Amino acid sequence: MNKSISKFLYTFLLLLCIFVSHSQNNVEVAYINYTIVPKSNFKEGTGNAGLQNIEGNLVTPTLTLGKKTKLNTILYYRLSQCEYDSPTLESLNLPEQLHEVKLTFLTRHTFNSNWELLLVPRLNIRSDFEAVIGNKDIFPACSAIAMHTSNTETKFKWGFGLNYNNDFGKNSVIPILAFGFSNEKMRFNSYLPNNAIIVFLPNKKIEYGFGYSTDATLVHVNTNNAVEYIRTLNFHINPTFSYNVASNVWLNLKAGYVVRRNFDLYTSNFETPSSSFENKLKASMFVQMGVSLRSKQ
Repeated sequence: MNKSISKFLYTFLLLLCIFVSHSQNNVEVAYINYTIVPKSNFKEGTGNAGLQNIEGNLVTPTLTLGKKTKLNTILYYRLSQCEYDSPTLESLNLPEQLHEVKLTFLTRHTFNSNWELLLVPRLNIRSDFEAVIGNKDIFPACSAIAMHTSNTETKFKWGFGLNYNNDFGKNSVIPILAFGFSNEKMRFNSYLPNNAIIVFLPNKKIEYGFGYSTDATLVHVNTNNAVEYIRTLNFHINPTFSYNVASNVWLNLKAGYVVRRNFDLYTSNFETPSSSFENKLKASMFVQMGVSLRSKQ
């Protein structure tokens, strides 16, 4: 096994043992996923590219700040293994391993029985880790969403807000529409335009559903040429399946299509050095397998 993956698994399991023992809410407090996106050809030019990644996520216990504010800290790490089979890309000496470390503060403030504010600042470090981490490796982001709960239908929520990020490009601001519904038979959550999922709950052991998600990342890389950033954009559409194997441990599976795959290279000014540096990949299947831990009530 790759040394980077081994270190990640060891650290993740250690943190898992520390945090999950203190969790009190009936939520998913940790997960680890492995994803494979097979090689697919570029729409223009020659060659192909593939992707594998392993990721882990931990949610710390809820902190109550006063009577109306709650805070959770979320720790996330992803190691991406890129595979290039393209004369153009191989000549650029691009890194094969990309890292993402993310620290998120999920803050929920309740104004009254109808309205609450979700404030979600995030600090992302994305790099090939081939040099000392600097300002170019740090990508801040923040979401602010006002959520409304109806007096007549308390299981349904809707909201609106804004998201600032450095994922799609430099300093992007995107409007958000949020919807949520849950009962004993199903749950639905969406943060448009980024993602949406519906899950059906036939019994306590099985869950299945369907969803889509947009995975956009901008990563700083250290090369000996004009390329300083790699931006990837993957648009996933897939069914989902989860099975409760024991206690609060769940096995999760996603298998579907990456219908849009962009692979872009940028200079320090976030510009494309030449037309040959911007690439779009053909659609490809993907598989994601993982295990999650949900806290008991």
